[in-house]
Amino acid sequence: MNSKIDGRKEYTPALYQGLGGFPSGFSIKSVRHIWSSTTTHPPFAISASLRFTLIGGPDLRLLPLDYMTETTGGAGLLRVSWPALWNRHPANPPGGFALYERTGDEDEDETLLRLWVEEGLPHPRVEGPWDLARARTWVREWQGRFADRSQLILAAKTPAELRAGLAQARRANLRQIYLFTDVWRPDAFWPDKHSHVDVHPAVFPRGEADLRAFAEEVRAAGMYLALHSISGGIGKSDPRRVGAKPDPRLASWGEGKLVGAVDAKAATLRLRLAPGQVLPSEDPRRGKFPSVGERGATIETNWLKVGEEIVRFDAAVRLADGAYELVRCRRGVGTTPAVAHPAATAVVGLYAPYGANFIPGNDTDLLAEMAAEYAGLVNRCLVEHVEFDGAEIHAHEGFWGYRKYATLVYQGLTRPTTAHDSRGSRPDCWFEYRLNSSKRLMAGACAYSHGNWTVPVALDQAGRPASNLLEAHFVLSQGHLGGALGLAKPEPMFGVGVEQLARHGQTEDFLEALRTWTEVNRRLTPAQHQTIAASFRPPTGPRTLIFSHHVRSEAVWVAREYADRFELTPTTVLRRAKGDILWHVGQEHGPVAPKQFAVAGQAVELVNPLAERPVDFVVRVLPAFDPAAPTVRPPAPVRTKPSAPGVGPAVFTAGGEAAAKGPASVAARPVNYDLFPAKSFRYGEASSRQTEFEDGALTVKDTSFADGPVRQVEGLPGWSVDLDLTRHRGLACTVEGDGSGALLLLQVGQRDYIIPLDFTGERDVVIPHGEVAWARADWGWRIPFLGSILLLLISLYIRLQMNESPAFKKMKEEGSASKAPLREAFGNWRNGKIALIALFGLVAGQAVVWYSGQFYALFFLQNVIKLDSFTANVLVAWSLILGTGGFLFFGSLSDRIGRKPIILAGCLIAALTYMPIFNLLTKTANPALHQAQQIPVTVVADPADCSFQFNPTGTVKFTSSCDIAKQALAGRSVSYDNAVGAAGSTASVSVGATVIPGYSVKGVSKEEAAAKKAAPKKSTKAEDLKLINDFE
Repeated sequence: MNSKIDGRKEYTPALYQGLGGFPSGFSIKSVRHIWSSTTTHPPFAISASLRFTLIGGPDLRLLPLDYMTETTGGAGLLRVSWPALWNRHPANPPGGFALYERTGDEDEDETLLRLWVEEGLPHPRVEGPWDLARARTWVREWQGRFADRSQLILAAKTPAELRAGLAQARRANLRQIYLFTDVWRPDAFWPDKHSHVDVHPAVFPRGEADLRAFAEEVRAAGMYLALHSISGGIGKSDPRRVGAKPDPRLASWGEGKLVGAVDAKAATLRLRLAPGQVLPSEDPRRGKFPSVGERGATIETNWLKVGEEIVRFDAAVRLADGAYELVRCRRGVGTTPAVAHPAATAVVGLYAPYGANFIPGNDTDLLAEMAAEYAGLVNRCLVEHVEFDGAEIHAHEGFWGYRKYATLVYQGLTRPTTAHDSRGSRPDCWFEYRLNSSKRLMAGACAYSHGNWTVPVALDQAGRPASNLLEAHFVLSQGHLGGALGLAKPEPMFGVGVEQLARHGQTEDFLEALRTWTEVNRRLTPAQHQTIAASFRPPTGPRTLIFSHHVRSEAVWVAREYADRFELTPTTVLRRAKGDILWHVGQEHGPVAPKQFAVAGQAVELVNPLAERPVDFVVRVLPAFDPAAPTVRPPAPVRTKPSAPGVGPAVFTAGGEAAAKGPASVAARPVNYDLFPAKSFRYGEASSRQTEFEDGALTVKDTSFADGPVRQVEGLPGWSVDLDLTRHRGLACTVEGDGSGALLLLQVGQRDYIIPLDFTGERDVVIPHGEVAWARADWGWRIPFLGSILLLLISLYIRLQMNESPAFKKMKEEGSASKAPLREAFGNWRNGKIALIALFGLVAGQAVVWYSGQFYALFFLQNVIKLDSFTANVLVAWSLILGTGGFLFFGSLSDRIGRKPIILAGCLIAALTYMPIFNLLTKTANPALHQAQQIPVTVVADPADCSFQFNPTGTVKFTSSCDIAKQALAGRSVSYDNAVGAAGSTASVSVGATVIPGYSVKGVSKEEAAAKKAAPKKSTKAEDLKLINDFE
């Protein structure tokens, strides 16, 4: 260790002597004096943070010394931050980091080991002293134990199935048995009616005793036991910490009292928070924690403890006296009874991650209590892998809450374990992973559940076909990148049972491939590693359940073992000339392969890059879409639990309709679901596109004046349907084409489906579920930037051909040119004053003139006066072409009379002409809009109902009647005057002699808001209404 900064000690390191950029004797002083520990009135706001940035040599390294410190950066630019500077609870460390120079792997490991021991960093609970010798022994044991982390994620419902799964893992020579929460705990995923450490009685009848006995069997077989777990969650019906009297140490966002008495059935409550407190949704400081919000957020805040009753509310309305009215309250949540409450009953706001769990307060002893319970279970039952899935549930005050919980667990362990969290990483406190020797052993990855390279064992189902051997090889071939190999089901809850292994026809092939790749990865040379790695492409798109962070590839490496050698063969799946996807892995879907879909009689042309090689075909028969089958409205979704998707009461399969509790009836005729909207419908905003929805049919008309293709995907008409597609074979629609050759784009979720309208008459288009075009339409924005590279090269060539001015050449020859131009220009007031005048005077004026003439003009044509996109772009392009001569003329003129007169004259001309020019543009391009703008429009509203509308990103939702009216008018380029309305009244809009009543959506559900939006507006003068339309 060379240097560190924290609130405990001070070092004056000699490390910096001789390093570029640091003076001799440079030292980092203690930062303890910046704050003082306190349990009340923190000296910093919740948004306050402290950052430290260091620019140094490429071998400098940082190490956070506790969970309150975050470090980032590398290659000479290092950053340290304390994002929770406001939290000075005495139980939390003040925050610190170590700074050292890396001279090699072994040297760095020695430095890290010394830091681990000498600085008293968190370590497992061991017998005897924690010194360097004990730390080295611990690391050797840890690395030896977990060098091979191949696994079977096992699903089991009985002890017999556990033992059968263990036997399968032995046959495959795997090292880890991994049990998901639905196997070892009575609650499937989130803790609900049981504790986070309770054991499933059906699988382990004697509880922990049977769990330990199974772990001993696993160890006797040369393997180790891993358990999936949720990070410190508390079920809403936890009998111990909720029950009829919830634990007061649950994480809370505020407190207050009831306004008025309520009975046990009241669905509306009134709450007054303590002085200085507001709802989290109104607290601007909460922008620091984007995962925290009301209903539907990662960490929900619309939960209360009223007395000893837990209540969930849907919406809150702030009243004039500062209190809140909470509407649509769900009373008596969990095991707490709904009871009557008198006025002034104490109310506490609760955090509820995903609406499924409560959590312990980060600075309460409940957090340490639960950490000790989890560590105790791991110790007693010989578990050797610790999981922190859902680590984000502790992040209501920042991610340090999770790091604190993980640290407390780590300090309670008595034997080596691997670890993983929901970020796809290991907890920072698991020091074993920091060592270079461990990184080489782990190949850059840690042992964790479904993120490993696991063979997908999936039976045929509606949502996806059965997995095959080629998919197995694709996943296993990525094992050389790091991580472990194994077997798993490629969907939650990821466990594969012995029955599923027995039913899959290629299980033996999967096991053989697993054994082969395990041996191949041990034998690959660095050059062979590089060859395989070069065949993979980096991931694209966001990380979702489908568009994953995994790599992609055109080919699959197939491994085969022979008597004297192993062979790896790149195998290609034939694809179309363009438009097909590459191989990749969906996060909770498994491998996604390029496939072709065709109906009987349809021809599909594919490209064979290896024409001399024979081609194998795998044909799967899928159920056909029958457009003549009965079509019904989909059933209302049934919510089985907060995190479950909505599903209908029946399942429709290839043979027909299967009752929810019975087998499919092959003889029954299929039934189709009508997914067109019944009421609400979202129309697009593009002016050139006309959409009509009538008699259950959507008509889309678009006129393009362009000679070539036009890409227009913004503002598509659309609607939402709540349906579980895993129960269905696909989507279908009937399209009536006009033979124009245009492309019809259907967007379903995040996937785009393209249909060429090269036919006339009706045609049925079928999209098999989960397949076809996994393409994305967000690449088009890159094209102008790629084209700008050519412009950059041209401008660079022009600049290199130019000669410097004679005055500059003379200064350069005499050596009188500035040695430090930036410092001389801005470092003294005399020159700095000139720079500021130029910046806020001439340059600012030029920017306004240039932006208004070139960029805002296009925006004005397209979005304000609603000119179609093509025409607007053509007009602006011609204006630039015509203006090019002006650039040449006035540039030449400025060489003769100077720049200042030209610039000032241009600004003056713009100031005098811009207003009439834009008015003339409106009158010429959209006479109807210009005529409508002559009719006076007035918004009559209570000023208290109006807010300052600043919405640059378009994400702010306005709910008051005044804001809705003004937003609608501004969005349609309608100028208006303001008039003061009666206090508490609903805003209205006067268009000429017509009055249009407004509406408010404060505190109402999305459905009610949509109904208000769709309601017809009554008026007495229809011709005026035509000009303004509806203001939704």
